[in-house]
Amino acid sequence: MLIIKGLIGGLFQVVMFGALLLIPAGLVPGGTWVWKKAIYFLIGYGILIEALIVWLCIVAPGGMEARFKKAPKDERRPREDKLLKLLVILFIFAYFMIIPLDVFQFQIFPMPGSIWSIIGIALAVFGILFNGGALYSNAFITSSIQDQTDEGQKVADTGVYVIVRHPYYASLFSLLIGISLWLESWMGVIALLPLLIVLIIRIGVEERTLKKTLPGYAEYTKKVKYRLMPFIW
Repeated sequence: MLIIKGLIGGLFQVVMFGALLLIPAGLVPGGTWVWKKAIYFLIGYGILIEALIVWLCIVAPGGMEARFKKAPKDERRPREDKLLKLLVILFIFAYFMIIPLDVFQFQIFPMPGSIWSIIGIALAVFGILFNGGALYSNAFITSSIQDQTDEGQKVADTGVYVIVRHPYYASLFSLLIGISLWLESWMGVIALLPLLIVLIIRIGVEERTLKKTLPGYAEYTKKVKYRLMPFIW
């Protein structure tokens, strides 16, 4: 049942990404409904993400189950997280829609060359796999910030969590930057700045909550210094 639910969720992601990329590309003057690079991305992403979902459901079902957990409506969730989560979703939607508008209409910056496209593929694949590593190492990654100590939550300090404290967010940025480069849009990379600002704020709220509620998290933050990107922040 978990595998089926996960596969449906992965397919929904592919369809959503496809709609956000291909509909603007088809409607904008000079665009196309058959945007080959976007279609290649969607096929590759779909195959990789579905395979990863099956693997996670088998070896780390807790991480997958946490992704379907509903947000609590009580004091376990910080009040500001509702707004921050909404902004994250809106900025991701806007990011995907900006890319086809930039490629087929605005063309504010010169398109990245083939080398950057190859780098983009590498970053996107790395982001997907790093995301899988986060879900494998932490069975309590939910879409909302919440206190889960009553459910047995412990500090995740193995695997990718020895590199950065928030590998899930790091993997998201690697994926999104990679998509922008593969689809030849510098504007897409720039459009990630508002999302980055919101996630930095959300990381602050999340860490404040974890330090209050999760035993050992304060010590973990001293052990692993970087939140999002090694040697930078």
